Amino acid sequence: MNVKTTRFLALSIPIAFLLIGFARPTAAVKPEVTEISIEYEEGVFIDCNAVKPEWTFQIAWSGSEHSQITTYFDNNGEMDRMTVSIHYQGIAWNTVSGLSVKDYSDWRETYYPATNTWAVSGHIYHWVVNGQGPVLVETGHSVWYWDGTVWLALKEHGSPHDLTSVYWLDITPMCTALA
Repeated sequence: MNVKTTRFLALSIPIAFLLIGFARPTAAVKPEVTEISIEYEEGVFIDCNAVKPEWTFQIAWSGSEHSQITTYFDNNGEMDRMTVSIHYQGIAWNTVSGLSVKDYSDWRETYYPATNTWAVSGHIYHWVVNGQGPVLVETGHSVWYWDGTVWLALKEHGSPHDLTSVYWLDITPMCTALA
């Protein structure tokens, strides 16, 4: 070993121990968790006459939702992201014929303030008719900007939503399921 290498090691090792001695573990900020349960009373959900004039029925619904909201923070205590896990169980029915579907959904929404986007994943709609099985499934992953524009949308099965907007534009699959 030459003198230069020896001197480098002789100075580096004490400096390394000094830095380790002053290093403090970063204090992690615990996430905040809130749970919310909501009971939805019967209400009109969709007017199917707007889809087809011969459909004179509306779709009514009732159900319950349980949500868990978890807010994560960075080491400075600023919000890093917020996730909302939603479990919904209910029933939707044709107000004229009484034909009903079980409506259950499980999805997660995550808000990222750094990009001002929402990521939505899971079953948004999952309608099942007794004896027929699923008649409407909207599932997958999408990322939305706060203004409603879509950055990425990966969907399985038919989607009752126009993916260029967060607002419903095509309710035909829901009315068809209960016609």
